[in-house]
Amino acid sequence: MAKQIAVAVIHGIGSFGKRPGNSATLSFSKDLARLVRTRIDRGNAGQFASRVAWREIFYSDITEKNQNAYFERVKNKLNYDGLREFAIKNLGDAAAYHNAPGDPNHDIYRDIHARCDTVLKELEDDTEAGAPLIVLAHSMGGHVFADHIWDRQHDQRLTTQRISSCNTIAALMTFGCNIPLFTFAYSFDQILCIANPGTDLPAVLQRQPWWLNFYDKDDVLGYPLENLGIGYKSLADAGGLKDRQINSGSWLSSWNPLSHSGYWRDADFVDEVADMVQSTLDRV
Repeated sequence: MAKQIAVAVIHGIGSFGKRPGNSATLSFSKDLARLVRTRIDRGNAGQFASRVAWREIFYSDITEKNQNAYFERVKNKLNYDGLREFAIKNLGDAAAYHNAPGDPNHDIYRDIHARCDTVLKELEDDTEAGAPLIVLAHSMGGHVFADHIWDRQHDQRLTTQRISSCNTIAALMTFGCNIPLFTFAYSFDQILCIANPGTDLPAVLQRQPWWLNFYDKDDVLGYPLENLGIGYKSLADAGGLKDRQINSGSWLSSWNPLSHSGYWRDADFVDEVADMVQSTLDRV
């Protein structure tokens, strides 16, 4: 049976192990999905499984291919191999993705966005026609998916009222978002922003703000977006974008930079996601 809403979850920088064989087989978002499902099913047991299609956009296997090959060539030749591997697989993701996306030989950008498109098309198959999409994007995944929306908003060949065209997005929820780190080649007045991607949804499913950005003040890789550039400032002033500060992580991590990985199981963030899913189900 076709489900009523779609949820696409995309990870950020770093290594996430072996990619599952199916985007519906959860890995990095498994805990978040389980906790959200528990909250949703409190009011109506089983409705999460029967009404919500949840899939992951997993791309670290794309960025790690060249990273792993290089690390094999240099390991045991330098000091601090463990730290170097961590740096290569975290800093290297951003460098690989952002390097000359217009270059016809630059496969990383193209391959990551092909992966996004594949998962969105799978969600189309899972759901009713015109189903609303909720996007959950962590860390660099926020930048990747904002690019994905931007590219589709500027390609007139794409059809409307389809999940893969990014025209039925009810909410974009970024967390630990580091979009600012990708913009420092531009001044404040040059930095633009995506437009509302939910314009093909019925009015009852459109919301303000439609972009919620969660950050922790101790997370050095997560930032507010309102004052990033003129486009973001205009979107925030119009009510489309809202930054929300939360205390991410456990007592071991919420007060330090480890909070960057804490959102996935953080009670406050889980509640925000569950509220978004539930309110969208109610409106459907």
